[in-house]
Amino acid sequence: MELLEALGQILTGLKHIGNGVTYLIAFALKGFGISASQELIKIATILILLSIVWKLGSKITSSIFWFFILAQFTSLVHAS
Repeated sequence: MELLEALGQILTGLKHIGNGVTYLIAFALKGFGISASQELIKIATILILLSIVWKLGSKITSSIFWFFILAQFTSLVHAS
């Protein structure tokens, strides 16, 4: 039971990180006078990060981007 609770907490943390990144991007876009839905921002962020990982190819550097991709995906799937 403790393992499931720990995994649940990790997923919740990833969701919060993904939401934070989304809110930050939305704030920056509003500064430029651009409005976009949170789902669109999350999907665009995932696609941009995937393209960065594809171009970099380095395992160490791309692992950071994979973390943010997972966080964005988790916040997109577990939207509340």
